[in-house]
Amino acid sequence: MVIAFFVMVVILAVVLSISTLLYKQVNFIRNMGDSVAAFYAADSGVEKFLYYDKHVFPVMPEGQVAARGMCTMYLYDPTTNPDACLSSSEGWGLDTSLYCEPDLNFYPPLPPDGCDPSVCNNCEIVFDTDLSNGGSYHVDATVRLSEGNKFFELEIKSKGVFNNASRQVNITSQKVAPDAVIKIENACADPKSVQQDLEVKIKADVSSSLPDYSISAVVATIQNSLGEIVADAVPLSSSDGLYWETTWSTGELGTYYVSLTAEDSFDPPNFETQEDIQPCDIQ
Repeated sequence: MVIAFFVMVVILAVVLSISTLLYKQVNFIRNMGDSVAAFYAADSGVEKFLYYDKHVFPVMPEGQVAARGMCTMYLYDPTTNPDACLSSSEGWGLDTSLYCEPDLNFYPPLPPDGCDPSVCNNCEIVFDTDLSNGGSYHVDATVRLSEGNKFFELEIKSKGVFNNASRQVNITSQKVAPDAVIKIENACADPKSVQQDLEVKIKADVSSSLPDYSISAVVATIQNSLGEIVADAVPLSSSDGLYWETTWSTGELGTYYVSLTAEDSFDPPNFETQEDIQPCDIQ
């Protein structure tokens, strides 16, 4: 009986050891499966964000086309639907799988310029999505201009969760920022030949292709018929940032040639010059 007792103890110890090993292996295999599911949940968050960023480009109410799809995710109605990314009341089509977490103290009802879809170069989007299999993912995506405003930096952090496992996918990319193009349109001077009045009125419509960088200055350079500069850096003023004008006074009659130079608020600024603008009749 003593020998049988010891044999049974040994067998029980072996069985318990094997059971412990098997239990750990089962948990390991289960956690590995949960981990794979969590990884693919995180990957789904990245894919969803990239889909919006690359394919959702609605035409804005002002007729502008969104600069990128990312910032269209933040279009929400703070009155009727403050927690959703996309607002059905504004005609964007509500996506019920998106649950934004905007900080309303940071994001007022009208988002800052960097989150304006027509600009979208300095914005953060945070959203959560629940999956049908019980998993979920949390995405935090940020786009910003790098130092010197030469590159767009996009960072995506997507954390997938399934049961007790979680995995995170981080993606960082960099894209050369587009050069700003300054347009000087409808520029003219009245009159070109000063015969009676000793004043020349100058006007022009000036705009930038990057709406977040406004036109900061427009100046005129005026030459006489001999090609001599008689006035340099004559500033034009504007009340709306688009239409610029000034009146230049001269002490001599004659024909004058006016050139305009515009610069924007980019750092360093972009410049555009239009030589010898046309004469016109400014009322």
